[in-house]
Amino acid sequence: MPTPEAALQQQLLTSQAELAVVKAKLKAAHQALRVLQTSGPDSELNHLLDGSGIAIIFMNTELHILRFTPAAALFVNLLPTDRGRNGAHLAAQFAGYDHLLDDARRVMATQKRHELLVQTQVGLWFEMRIWPYRRPDQVTMGVVITLIDIADRRRAAPADAPGAAQYQAMVAWSPEAINIVQDGRFVYLNPVAVQLYGARSADELLGQLSRDWVHPDDVPLAVQRMHNLTNHDASAPRIEMKFLKVDGSTLLVQAQAKSIDYEGASAVHVAWRDITAEKHMQQVLAAGQARLEMAEEVLHLAFNDALTSLPNRRMLQDRLYQAMHSSRRNNCHGALIFLDLDNFKSLNDNFGHEAGDLLLMEVATRLKSCIREVDTVARFGGDEFVVILIPLSADQAEATMQATLVTEKIRNVLALPYRLMIQLTGQAAYVLEHQGSASIGVALFAGQDSSHHDIMKRADVAMYQAKAAGRNRVQLSLDEPVPDENMP
Repeated sequence: MPTPEAALQQQLLTSQAELAVVKAKLKAAHQALRVLQTSGPDSELNHLLDGSGIAIIFMNTELHILRFTPAAALFVNLLPTDRGRNGAHLAAQFAGYDHLLDDARRVMATQKRHELLVQTQVGLWFEMRIWPYRRPDQVTMGVVITLIDIADRRRAAPADAPGAAQYQAMVAWSPEAINIVQDGRFVYLNPVAVQLYGARSADELLGQLSRDWVHPDDVPLAVQRMHNLTNHDASAPRIEMKFLKVDGSTLLVQAQAKSIDYEGASAVHVAWRDITAEKHMQQVLAAGQARLEMAEEVLHLAFNDALTSLPNRRMLQDRLYQAMHSSRRNNCHGALIFLDLDNFKSLNDNFGHEAGDLLLMEVATRLKSCIREVDTVARFGGDEFVVILIPLSADQAEATMQATLVTEKIRNVLALPYRLMIQLTGQAAYVLEHQGSASIGVALFAGQDSSHHDIMKRADVAMYQAKAAGRNRVQLSLDEPVPDENMP
């Protein structure tokens, strides 16, 4: 078995031999082209071109295909009927290279050839050269495109030491924008970067200072990151920053960078993506969410008490209507409990509204702990609260007993001591102990035996009777509900 050194030497010899063949073919093609410029494509030199083994394509000044060699037909899938077609058909044969016609126009305008690596839609790699095609009197007739198969050279290149061409081939089709920066200047940009910058081609940007394409707000940050990468850091983490486009507009991007070796010299590989649309959508969604939350807050305040978050008087009225309909539909009783806190005014007068508010919030919490999820507790106003119990038994006596049990539970819970944490501005917090109670009136209702106003009035009268009787009491309404005709 040959040693690794011998295998590598043999590989290099093979590569050199293949390269020599390619050079010979290329030399023959170039000789033919030079003669062709004085003889035209229809001369006897067509045989020389066809036999060169090089893919050659002629396009006129309107960038229509004039003719092509057999190698070109094979490499990029051209047919005899493609003569005369627009060059866009040729451009479509290459993956990710949609500015072929723009490059061809630039070659005709500058009379300078253009070179790059391209890949066909089927994965073949070529070195493309676009030449100006001129008559002997220097009148431009169009362009000549040559394609050199570099698959053998790509396979022969050592895997652990890619050169600039191999490196470009690896990043050319990256979905991210890629910039290569040496000595602060662009030396390579992949097609995605060219497109995002809004340039017609990489030539518009190559050789320019990379910091000139960073928004002034972010130039100090970009310069510092580039300095760190050039001197000691191996990589720079992903950050958000702003880049400039050719037309002067701004791109919001996410960018990260890494130190690399490019063509034998230190360079910085910058990978970035445009997040302008993404950020705009986030802002739109955030604004929409803010408006939604504001609308929900307005709706909440319209139907709920701001202090306790319990349903307010407006929602209570709706809940009572629903309870009355439910009572009739389900042939059951309901109960409305009206309660008023005892001695609340003295607490407010002696210790301020802060203490009163704390007591009201604690009462709301205790009331909710005494009822079922299907029941309702609401703040009627001031120190008055209302509880709706639905459903209760269809039997009036049993329903009265059920309502009395819940109401007594409420009375006992509200009579437990309160410990209110008072925190006044500029003063130390302290605990206020308060002994409270409630006077409670209860009114049963059955179906839609009376109006909601009558039910509220009966419970309110009963509550004042309990207060007059000594407070901390429960009083049932003496006016019994008239059974609904649909009740059993």
